[in-house]
Amino acid sequence: MITGAVVDSWPKVRGADAKLYNNATQVVLLRDGTRTVLSMQNNYQGPPDKFAMVVPVPVVLQKENVKTLARAVFDRIDQLSAPLVRIEAQFAVGEYDIVILGADDSSALDTWLRQNGYRIPDGAEPVFRPYVQTGSKFFVAKVDPEKVKFDAKGMATLSPLRFHYDTETFALPVRLGLLNSKGTQDLIVHVIAKKQRYEAANYPNLTIPTNIELNESALGAFGSFYVALFDQTVAKKPGAVVTEYAWTAGSCDPCPGPTLDTGDLATLGGDTLVSPKDTDRGPGDPPATGMSPWEATITRLHVRYTKDSLGEDLVFRAAPPITDGNGWSNGPDKHAATPGAPGGQNMFQGRYIVRHPWKGDVTCTDPIYGRWGDNPKKPSAARDLAFAPREGITLSALVAEDVKSIGLQGSPPNIDRNVRVPWTAYLRTSTAAIGFGLAAGLGLLGFLLSRMRRTT
Repeated sequence: MITGAVVDSWPKVRGADAKLYNNATQVVLLRDGTRTVLSMQNNYQGPPDKFAMVVPVPVVLQKENVKTLARAVFDRIDQLSAPLVRIEAQFAVGEYDIVILGADDSSALDTWLRQNGYRIPDGAEPVFRPYVQTGSKFFVAKVDPEKVKFDAKGMATLSPLRFHYDTETFALPVRLGLLNSKGTQDLIVHVIAKKQRYEAANYPNLTIPTNIELNESALGAFGSFYVALFDQTVAKKPGAVVTEYAWTAGSCDPCPGPTLDTGDLATLGGDTLVSPKDTDRGPGDPPATGMSPWEATITRLHVRYTKDSLGEDLVFRAAPPITDGNGWSNGPDKHAATPGAPGGQNMFQGRYIVRHPWKGDVTCTDPIYGRWGDNPKKPSAARDLAFAPREGITLSALVAEDVKSIGLQGSPPNIDRNVRVPWTAYLRTSTAAIGFGLAAGLGLLGFLLSRMRRTT
């Protein structure tokens, strides 16, 4: 019987002072009975003169035992026996050329991608390996540069991609993203589910501190305040996944932007939850979706990680309802989430309040203070929080009260308490809340401004 095998590298002998390096060797062993035929192909880097190759052999070889071969035969056997990468599907969507790959070997997948013009980072093969071993397919989206627009800073925002599948495990593969990391990355995940909040199943969970009084200086640096608050929160439990929002998609309070409607939910995947007959609708009919805005719960999860801190993909599990961040707190800690009623509605968000001392004259003879108007200004959104500067921020200087759960000591404003009217009477508020709205940007921090109403 004739068998073949491929083995690895052979030593080389070089002439004096020459520097030769063997990068790769292919060997074919043909065996029949006691007869062995060894064929080898080498490449090397360095000067060709005074070069010799040494291979141990069991007998004295004669000239008729040795010959050179055409390189093509090695190309054919390499192509024939290489680990398989299968193109399962191929199509174009928007600015993307999509290929769905199946692979039996992570090295082969790495090689195939490089040989087919996909620029992937060094060190990708070990990250591919566990996915290949579990039988995962690979969704490869190559961007067509002719269809992409860049801004003045050279940054391009690509069209969102959506795809759906059925699987028992609810997980998000994130390890491949570490290959492109320059250090620390922020990942924000929004989970939309019917009357259900979700949290991480394989990492610690925290909720962002809420209902925090801020100093006026925080208004001009709200993005930096928030990322500093987030950093100090996760410092108490490194590697934690932070819940920043859990609320029905049909409402919010305060609201930094429009709530989600049936069309939004259909766009985000609700149309895949309906039967084919439900999608057969006429002109003017609302879009088909298997979930109404009042049934849908939005959970916003935020994790900040490095290559060393995230060793597993994110796996999610159903979690009980939570509330707070609304201006009223029923729990022992006004800055913490309060457990909701079993089967109840989630109503939790990060909410931050700035109180402004009244700087005008008080001319009323018998004023009544502390009454607030019901006509807040439309909030604006604080965008791109992943790029908010973290340098030069002193969190304690921006916060007007202590937040014991994260060991934060605030700096109450220096107010003259000897004025004719107590400081707490001369207030208007600015509320910043993590909210959800498509017009303002889904899942962005926004400011809600409300003014004091003074009654005489």
